[in-house]
Amino acid sequence: MAGSRIYHFDEVAKHNDAEDCWLIVSGKVPNLAFRDHAVGFNMAKCTLHGSFFSMLQVYDVSSYMAEHPGGRDVLLSATGKDATVDFENVGHSSSGRELMDNYCIGTIDSSTLPKDGEGVKAQ
Repeated sequence: MAGSRIYHFDEVAKHNDAEDCWLIVSGKVPNLAFRDHAVGFNMAKCTLHGSFFSMLQVYDVSSYMAEHPGGRDVLLSATGKDATVDFENVGHSSSGRELMDNYCIGTIDSSTLPKDGEGVKAQ
């Protein structure tokens, strides 16, 4: 697993500018890694896909801002929330998805996510 640290939503949401940009996007974590790091996870937020669990992961994309094909504003607009839908709606290539592994720093404690309808942007 690229990053095994478990982050609280409020901590991740603070990283929301061009020099310090973290995103929350659903990704796949090997079943064994998940079992070792499952403390704090709400299993209702995870889906088993064979030998992988899908869960919200944290990505530090600060060093990728200038290289992102869609520009840094696209990444900045995805901070402070679960950006999975934003990510999936773009239709990223398989190489783009693989590139994400380089920026994964951990997972989100799903119990700290804002409830639906609550403000999630920490701007």
